[in-house]
Amino acid sequence: LTRCIFEEKCWVLLLDGTIVAYMVVDKSFFEHHLLRWMFVHPDHRRDGIAEDLVEHLELLAMDERVFASVPEGNTTMRRVLERQGWKISGKLEHLEESGAAIVYYKNM
Repeated sequence: LTRCIFEEKCWVLLLDGTIVAYMVVDKSFFEHHLLRWMFVHPDHRRDGIAEDLVEHLELLAMDERVFASVPEGNTTMRRVLERQGWKISGKLEHLEESGAAIVYYKNM
């Protein structure tokens, strides 16, 4: 995470000077923006913060396709993306011990 901050790939959301959420985005997926991971503090979940961060990612992507990789079991994040018009591109198996990742995309 520290490297991502120095490489300006980490976006942080502050509330009253306290970090409540962050996301890591880079252009490592066939030179398209890829949401690598997102974290929202448990005290601030269901406040629309994840949606706001996804909207910021969409603004970063501008006129191109944007992607997100989400663990298959992370139904909360999957619903966030689907509510905002993201579509499933495919499923990547055997990447992590925790299971498959679902790859989402959205044309901007």
